[in-house]
Amino acid sequence: MPQGKLQWEWLHPVPREDPPWGRHTQTLFRIWGHGERVFATGGLGMSGVILRSLRPGSPFRAKKLGALHGLRGGWSCSQDEIYVVGEYGTILHTVNAGGDWDKEDCGTGACLYKVWGFSRDDVFVTGDGGLLLRSTDGGKSWAPTQTNINERLLGVWGFAPSTLLACGDGGAIIRSDDGGQSWVRQKSGVKKPLCAGWGPDAERMCAVGDSGIILTTTDGGRRWVQRKGVTRHDVEDVCGTSGGELLAVAGDGKLLRSSDGGESWSQEQTETDEHLWSVWLCPDSGRIYISADEGVIQVAQLEVGPRSLI
Repeated sequence: MPQGKLQWEWLHPVPREDPPWGRHTQTLFRIWGHGERVFATGGLGMSGVILRSLRPGSPFRAKKLGALHGLRGGWSCSQDEIYVVGEYGTILHTVNAGGDWDKEDCGTGACLYKVWGFSRDDVFVTGDGGLLLRSTDGGKSWAPTQTNINERLLGVWGFAPSTLLACGDGGAIIRSDDGGQSWVRQKSGVKKPLCAGWGPDAERMCAVGDSGIILTTTDGGRRWVQRKGVTRHDVEDVCGTSGGELLAVAGDGKLLRSSDGGESWSQEQTETDEHLWSVWLCPDSGRIYISADEGVIQVAQLEVGPRSLI
């Protein structure tokens, strides 16, 4: 089991309030980064927000973008180039670390949930109704791929050079080993929504979802095993290290930790009881960032030495 309780530092909103009503306190659905630059997105309706911190210890500040639909996901292909996705087919793209954002025309009004790519020129976005958009020209154009499913896709992750997975409603997990050209549906053994997935390689992975669902596989998804009894709350996101440490966030303000690839788990309370939505582990520093309802962002230092992330 993981050793040592994490010491959490409150980053946003500042000054800290209880409850934290104030500026930029929308739900933050996603937090991620590249190197020293960390971003968070969220909001619903016409209250979309992008927060960024450009160096460790610097405050998270909102980029003024005018009226903007709620934002759900983001991904950085470098410290400067970033994609953000959200409601009503919103795709935003920056090449200067969020200094300026361009809105991309993707040809759909569906809600878009997550974004991930093999490179800046090969990017995938998940959405409603089995939608999986792909751009192969740096976001200039987007086209749907044929997933052959109708369920809402909530998560996407992958492994170079050509393995890609997506998960969503009804326990759906689909996998492509040819860069998204064709897809095979895997048997997850669950029916509730799966929100996110991660793994150190294409064989060892973890997927998480509603009502405390945690699934693990060691054979690329040919067999998924449900880890029961960890939590009854929705598990929204998961990340980890190449050494087998997994970190997941749940709806009761708790971080879930496993040091054995997901076979056993422990819980620890963060500095909030707000619903946690996202977790990101910086491979350079070993710092764990979490985002939550009411604009909450916290950070803690993982005790083990930093290890590479996919």
